[in-house]
Amino acid sequence: MPHDQGMTPTPSPTDACREGTDLACMAGPVGPMGVLSFRQVPPDHPEAVALFGEAWRDARLLYPESHPGLEPPVGNPGDWRDTAYVLMDLDGRPVASGALRGGATGGWVGTLPELKRIYVHRAMQGQGLGRRMVAHLLGLAEAWGAPAVVLETGCRQAPALGLYASMGFERIPPYGGAIGDELSVCMRKVLDEAAWRQRQAMDTGD
Repeated sequence: MPHDQGMTPTPSPTDACREGTDLACMAGPVGPMGVLSFRQVPPDHPEAVALFGEAWRDARLLYPESHPGLEPPVGNPGDWRDTAYVLMDLDGRPVASGALRGGATGGWVGTLPELKRIYVHRAMQGQGLGRRMVAHLLGLAEAWGAPAVVLETGCRQAPALGLYASMGFERIPPYGGAIGDELSVCMRKVLDEAAWRQRQAMDTGD
């Protein structure tokens, strides 16, 4: 599966907001942002592990009933071997993480890629960086030829739910490990309408 190994140009505030208006976009840029770039790393990269751990600890505060005494996962290179792990750097310093889990071995809904581990460092939240990370991962999914992507988040993460909805994600029935979990919210975004309709027709036999 092809991976984008290069640096991605930083979108302008207009580009970052063109698919919706979260509070960060409505407020405009918050101070000088510096140079943003993206890079792919292995799941056990120290900077990635640090951000994954921070995200896990935050999730444990939001959902203590779902994370009793669990330690942050480092990543499973077996199930996740077709995954693109991405770090966003600001002036060379990692400030956000995300992953696109391919459908061949990891995706739960057919062969659709799944957005995973989207997290912005606490000190950098509220500046539209989460939107830029999601947009970058969607670009990777399009490069992979995916007609749609899916994700799972939590019902208590209102900012994330608002962001995804503003970027065109719609709620879908739970899948995979989210089935039966009342705290989970699953969503999907169609990237290619024609390809998605064709896919649905093939799945239903029409």
